Amino acid sequence: MRLFITKLLATLLLATVGFSSCSAQKMQERIKEKLKIEAIENISGSIGSGWIITLRVRNDSSFSPVLTRGEGDIYIDGTKTAYVMLLSPVELPKHSTSSVDVPLSITIHSPLKAIALLMRLSQRNFDNIDIAFKASVKAMGAERNIVVERVGVNAILNQFGYK
Repeated sequence: MRLFITKLLATLLLATVGFSSCSAQKMQERIKEKLKIEAIENISGSIGSGWIITLRVRNDSSFSPVLTRGEGDIYIDGTKTAYVMLLSPVELPKHSTSSVDVPLSITIHSPLKAIALLMRLSQRNFDNIDIAFKASVKAMGAERNIVVERVGVNAILNQFGYK
């Protein structure tokens, strides 16, 4: 489950930064060419104290986007199962490959569905798992709000080559 949530949040981080561009085509090009998560370096924390996921991120762009706010819900079979919230801003330094700490709070809403989620994830079955998120990204002096009502995890993982 940790690996899935990490990949999901990493994907959301890059998707959120990408959504701040002008068009869907530009977003996809920017994400694929300029911003890449190269590795998951560490996962630490607990439900009570929060999680820190350390990612090695390559940003070949000429700007340093900052994810200033982020929160989202994870659904399984239409039931809200978990809530994830970014605890502090995350910057992706320009023209570099760096370790980036992503501090998160994860709240479980439905323990039974969380168990079902864990079982599906262990089988790499992402069917009927959806996410919705809101975020703010600041880049080049402007801040944009991004809202994604609900999207299937399969679609996100396929788009970013994780599946």
